[in-house]
Amino acid sequence: MTTDPLKIAIKGSTQDHLPIEDIVDGVVIMKDGSCASIMQISSVNFDLLSEKEQSALVAAYGGILNSLNFPIQIVVKSSTKDVGVYLKRLLEAEKKQTNKLLKERIKNYRKFIDETVKKNDVLSKTFYIVIKFSSLELGIKTAGVQTITNLFNKKVTSLPYPKAEILEKAKAKNVAIHLPEDSVIADKFDAASNTDIRPSDAIPDGWMGLDIGPKATGIFSEIINKSKTILWNGPVGVFEFDNFSNGTFMVADAVVKATEKGAFSLEGGGDTISSINKFKLADKFNYVSTAGGAMLEFCEGRQLPGIRSILED
Repeated sequence: MTTDPLKIAIKGSTQDHLPIEDIVDGVVIMKDGSCASIMQISSVNFDLLSEKEQSALVAAYGGILNSLNFPIQIVVKSSTKDVGVYLKRLLEAEKKQTNKLLKERIKNYRKFIDETVKKNDVLSKTFYIVIKFSSLELGIKTAGVQTITNLFNKKVTSLPYPKAEILEKAKAKNVAIHLPEDSVIADKFDAASNTDIRPSDAIPDGWMGLDIGPKATGIFSEIINKSKTILWNGPVGVFEFDNFSNGTFMVADAVVKATEKGAFSLEGGGDTISSINKFKLADKFNYVSTAGGAMLEFCEGRQLPGIRSILED
């Protein structure tokens, strides 16, 4: 009897060699029980910014990284882009153009793109942030043994816990990152600059965000008001300029009010201390640390060199 080859079950697949068990509700579940939440983020053409805009962007990026007390991965996916269709459309536009000046400019621009592509590959880049959830957070006894076993066994037979339980705990412990919906923007880095309020993802070219907007201020204040433990590192705007200090003041005021209701507040970092001193609120926090990055490392459980030396003595 001849067996239909299309009805023969496939017993092996390259999928068996992937560490991914499943993807549910945007959460990647790994075969060892760990999880990851992946967010796609936008990119910025750094070279097109002015020096002040570059400095502001670097400071904002550094502030975000210094405020995190958990590890993240930044992934950049690059692929070569074919601009042949774009060049063809430019050529068609050039042929149809009746204005001699515009026709010449389209021609020069097309040649510039063509020569650039010949010298360099045009890359399309996509940026992602990956927030990990370790399988050890499910429980040391089971997940720990499973993790150690998997180091010596190439084939993983089962998850250390039921998939539904892993997903529930991953979501419960997942860190919610709240980005400002709107920003107070300026046309230059100056106290006397022109200002406006725009959505944070729609800031016009030539303008920069120097403070969070009223919507973001309200959302952040509401989150702080519900919190029982508050660790604050870094102002949310250029508080040194009065017209860009409202966001930082409102955050500080929200922390103070939450503290008065019984929350524990820990504030750290030179810039943050300068801001609460300006608002005369420094004595309203439970604890103020002059350290910023070192404070975050200490809260992570890392042993700082200075403290280690004291303990050794």
